[in-house]
Amino acid sequence: MTMIARVLRSRLFYLFKAVQMWGSHLIMYISVCVGAACSFYLMSTRRQQAADDAGLVLTYAFLLPYFMSTVSHHFTQVTATDCL
Repeated sequence: MTMIARVLRSRLFYLFKAVQMWGSHLIMYISVCVGAACSFYLMSTRRQQAADDAGLVLTYAFLLPYFMSTVSHHFTQVTATDCL
């Protein structure tokens, strides 16, 4: 492997990691916003909601960002392997 190929490969790896970390940061920000919005909504309407429905909504509100980050990592991984 030539020196130029090693430099290009390291730059692509750095770019891949930067995009992956930016995606993780964005997903964490979205998860805080979604979780906080659902929590505030449930607290403001707690007299109208049943306890089991509120628990289900909170569970989905906090699990949704996990699945979003999994999909995000999958797509950045596929993009990075296509570049290499």
